[in-house]
Amino acid sequence: MSKSQKLILDTAYIEEEFFEDVLLIGMVSPKPAHQLIWHLNQSVNVDFRKNHSHEKKIKDTYFSVYSYEETNKLRENIIYCNRNESHYLIPEAKNIDYIWLIKGGHERHAFQRDLLNLLPNISIINYVFEMNPEILKSRAELIL
Repeated sequence: MSKSQKLILDTAYIEEEFFEDVLLIGMVSPKPAHQLIWHLNQSVNVDFRKNHSHEKKIKDTYFSVYSYEETNKLRENIIYCNRNESHYLIPEAKNIDYIWLIKGGHERHAFQRDLLNLLPNISIINYVFEMNPEILKSRAELIL
């Protein structure tokens, strides 16, 4: 291989593996992340914590990440802040303020269904909907 050749990493397989057992929920809320997380922890009986080691950086913009593991259910929950001022983690989802990623666990579909029914009742959440990770062009930004 010559010195000028560049190796390009094909991330398609990594993306496919990561998203194979993932469900996404989009949330719209005008409130700051710490307020949303507090309300979720109180209302949904979860224990999200800010995860500084997984904070996402795109160019010079940082996006907060909160995580909560349910080890007894083999399920991982991650909330990404999709917006930081006028910058977006997932630019094709500009209408979404937060993305809740549910990974693993045998009952993730039932958990997602329960969340889609419960989350709209939280006063600071304006709108909640299921997202399809397959149609997100920038979905690789959600890989930790």
